[in-house]
Amino acid sequence: MPNNFEKFISQLSETNATLDYFTNFEKIKNNVSKISIKLNQLNYLIGKKDLKHAIEQLYEENPKAFDVLNILIAVRKNKKTKTFNSKGQIVSLESYFNSPKSIHDFIVETGLAEIFQNKNITNLVDYVFGVEVGLDTNARKNRGGENISNAVSLLFDKAKVFYKKEVNSSEFPEITS
Repeated sequence: MPNNFEKFISQLSETNATLDYFTNFEKIKNNVSKISIKLNQLNYLIGKKDLKHAIEQLYEENPKAFDVLNILIAVRKNKKTKTFNSKGQIVSLESYFNSPKSIHDFIVETGLAEIFQNKNITNLVDYVFGVEVGLDTNARKNRGGENISNAVSLLFDKAKVFYKKEVNSSEFPEITS
């Protein structure tokens, strides 16, 4: 007769993934929609051989267009994100978005300059949609937890077992932190 642990392991499901587990397209569409105007303005840089001049022109027209450069390297907007600059100093990633020169440095040093000039990307809105799909994989762990919670709930419902999906620790005064 197997021990309790072996019995528990033998009863685990092979997966807890449903098809909507893999990618939350609604969230992705919303994230892209919020910045699509700026991304479309940055599309101006694609194919430009003289990126420095093109950046200066776009910056003069709308400096806020560059506020979304971080997502082009798959980094969410966060004032705390730090990096080493070319002088070996630690600086905030966002500090690169404050002048045409630092924007040019960012685009060149990240490798985006070559991507833009060679037209490896043809539309930044579509590109960022793909970046968002990639970043959304991190959220799978949350969806996985929700899926297993739903699966356990179904089992408890079927067995008519009383349960609560979420319980605040204050309901257990005997537990101290």
